Amino acid sequence: MMRRRLSRLSRMAFRVAADCLSEEQDAIAFVFCSRYGEYHRSYGILENLAAGEPASAAAFSMSVHNTAASLFAIETQNTAQATALSGGEATLEAAFLEAWSLMSDGAAPAVLVVYHDEPLPELYRDSATTVRNSAAFAMLLRPPESGDDVPELQLSWGLAKESAVANCDTPDPALEVLRLLLRGGDPVVLDTGRLIWTWSRNAAAA
Repeated sequence: MMRRRLSRLSRMAFRVAADCLSEEQDAIAFVFCSRYGEYHRSYGILENLAAGEPASAAAFSMSVHNTAASLFAIETQNTAQATALSGGEATLEAAFLEAWSLMSDGAAPAVLVVYHDEPLPELYRDSATTVRNSAAFAMLLRPPESGDDVPELQLSWGLAKESAVANCDTPDPALEVLRLLLRGGDPVVLDTGRLIWTWSRNAAAA
């Protein structure tokens, strides 16, 4: 029944989140992040209204940005803290900071970050966006400890120059971060025109 209610995007988020938590025994705080979330549902509702058709209450209830996060908490009976957020082109970065804040404040010993997004409808094909492919992945984050043999991610940021123009030409920067985590390599840099975000792997803890 739950699978039938979920959109393709939410099913993707559920799959990676469940796989990432397959061996976890305790309730884990989680942060679901998506630049556009269930926008395709919202777009469908708007199309119906424009055609003079009524809006479905069921469709509307499933079009909110925290759809995947709230339904995942219900499905897993997880009462730990849950957050759903969007941060524009820096959505993954905002989620990483939220997870770090929860751990550093002692609110959670570990945090599951679930990224899920998909391109906008065809109407917006000429709009600037950092989401060009449908994708979902999850990361179970814990503070690094001495002797850990797991990849370590470090995120730093600084102000962009006043003359800087948002540089979002890198296809799907969130997926570039995933490649960095899985394969290593050069840092991933995202310049939003206001801030410059830099991801590195296995760097010393800040």
